Amino acid sequence: MKNATFIKAEAKEQIIDLLREMDCYRFDEDGIDLWLDMWERANDKQITEIAEKSPYYDGKCKIVFPEKFPREFDVYGYYNFSDWLRNYVDRNLTEVRFNNLSWKDLSMCYGVLDRYDALRNYRDDNNIAIKEIMVLLDEDESIINNFTDSFERMRTKINNAYDAFSNRQRRSLVNVNGNYYYKEEYNNSPARVANILAEVLNAYDILKTQFLTENGARVLKDHFPEIRFAKGQKLSKAVNAIATKYGLKQDSEWEKEFAKFANAVNPLEVVKWTVISWHPVDYLTFCFGNSWSSCHTIDKKNVRKIKLTNSRSSITNYIDPENGRFYGEKAAGALSYMFDSSSFIYYTVSNKYEGKHYEEQPKESRIVFALSDDYSTLLQGRVYPQCNDDSPDETPYKIPREIVQRVICNSLNVPNLWTIKRGSNICYDYVRSVGVHYPDWEDERNNKCNISYRGGQPKVINVGHDAICPNCGAVHTYVSSLNCYDCDPMV
Repeated sequence: MKNATFIKAEAKEQIIDLLREMDCYRFDEDGIDLWLDMWERANDKQITEIAEKSPYYDGKCKIVFPEKFPREFDVYGYYNFSDWLRNYVDRNLTEVRFNNLSWKDLSMCYGVLDRYDALRNYRDDNNIAIKEIMVLLDEDESIINNFTDSFERMRTKINNAYDAFSNRQRRSLVNVNGNYYYKEEYNNSPARVANILAEVLNAYDILKTQFLTENGARVLKDHFPEIRFAKGQKLSKAVNAIATKYGLKQDSEWEKEFAKFANAVNPLEVVKWTVISWHPVDYLTFCFGNSWSSCHTIDKKNVRKIKLTNSRSSITNYIDPENGRFYGEKAAGALSYMFDSSSFIYYTVSNKYEGKHYEEQPKESRIVFALSDDYSTLLQGRVYPQCNDDSPDETPYKIPREIVQRVICNSLNVPNLWTIKRGSNICYDYVRSVGVHYPDWEDERNNKCNISYRGGQPKVINVGHDAICPNCGAVHTYVSSLNCYDCDPMV
């Protein structure tokens, strides 16, 4: 490897700064030196024989070039729109209340009163709950230290409200997303259609594509029979037709929210910095997305303040609900990839970046690839953060795979001819995983992970390595930290 001493010295400073910023690891300089020695021994061959032979080699273990992409189908934008549709009813219909109580208010009141025996001791940590129920029931908060006399009045108000809901719901009320509305008003309003459309978008993965498939068109036809849908029709145009037919556009926010949805589901061509990297820092930051993270993140305190924007993104965001931090339950996986001799990181960076330290930039997307020793067989792991493994759209996998295949063959000066086999069973057959990473290609849900190969048959690829503690130097298999268990300051 050319300039190995310089690359390691610069990477050492970067890693020390990074671990200090994360503030959840014990380490010393000897530990970082040990990491970098392991990394050099493992990756020298691929860097020398592939990276350094590319005309786009940056001199620091990365191949970097601009590439045109169709903008990926934005699954988060898709789901954000369905969530907005689900809340359409709250914005456009008046929730039914009895004794000034909504159904959710009533549920909260019952929860408080069910704990009356415990609450009547008026412990400080319960005063807030007591005050909330008093405000809802128009009781005087000043009696919080002696509200036994008012307790029966509160119970009566609550029971009367509950009886009213019970009597009405059989005849005239409908429960929508946990709130009650008058059934006739709801059934004759665009809110009902909005709620149905939200449920359809959530329930059918075949709709998560720019153009309707035959099955996708059939699903929409089943739910909205008065409208014609066809294979090849844009999803956004189909949704717009539904909105026009059933009056969804009367919502004041429709134009803005639909524009965001159309932008999310109609990819355009964009230019991104495309990086194929063996750089040591990239193994540590390969989960540092521009708006996402995953289980391998080393940012266990969520210093980067990545937000869990949508419940469906739980597969790429692991956050402790009690304190808002990321679990990083597979953090040691970063070292597992860094120390093996097969893995490298593919990612994209915004074309607005004008510097040279791509390894320090937020990643818009990334994939772990791995090569067999003879470079004839290539493993493609999961595409993050798209999480659209069940979508019929192959583009998020196909384009990066073809880019990596092209780069490898150009560096080796061999024909760019590959055969592909897809699915977790195929990957399991040809990949031997050891160490502390999460082998996402073995997950049966990830049916687009794949093996591609040149020649007669795929070769076995060995992926992963045990971790090394940067504090004591011990080899370990404690998956949830870069440190071993004994040195982990978060235990």
